[in-house]
Amino acid sequence: MKRPPTGNWRPGMPQDVSATLLYGFTLLVWVRGIDYFTGDRADVTTSLSVVEAAMPLQWWGAFFIVGAALTTAGIAVKQDPLIIYGSLLNMALYGGLTWGLLLKMVERGWPWDGYRTPLQFLMLAVVWGGVAYGTQVMAKARQPNEEK
Repeated sequence: MKRPPTGNWRPGMPQDVSATLLYGFTLLVWVRGIDYFTGDRADVTTSLSVVEAAMPLQWWGAFFIVGAALTTAGIAVKQDPLIIYGSLLNMALYGGLTWGLLLKMVERGWPWDGYRTPLQFLMLAVVWGGVAYGTQVMAKARQPNEEK
């Protein structure tokens, strides 16, 4: 039996698609930051993870807003370091939420339930790590050869 021919696909995307995704992911950080910063009404059920309960929700909101603001400012003024710092902060924040939700899931015992949200936060942490790394790589590639 013959194997089907392989194609020539390589990971990558056009710059406008990459920019659109970055804008969308940055919007998610803004929304989470504003949501946490403004808090919940008394009649809203809250289920804070261990990490979210480690400091007041408004502090989490403020940190998310700082991450979003750094990223947005970096995009607006085309400054790689601001995008990298914002992305690293966003990665750390989503990583912290991931850890807290995983701990809570394990604490509840087997069978583990509620694994979707920590997995989503883990993937957001990975995305933001990728944005920081990719931005650094592209910044270095734009430098003159003698400065590399």
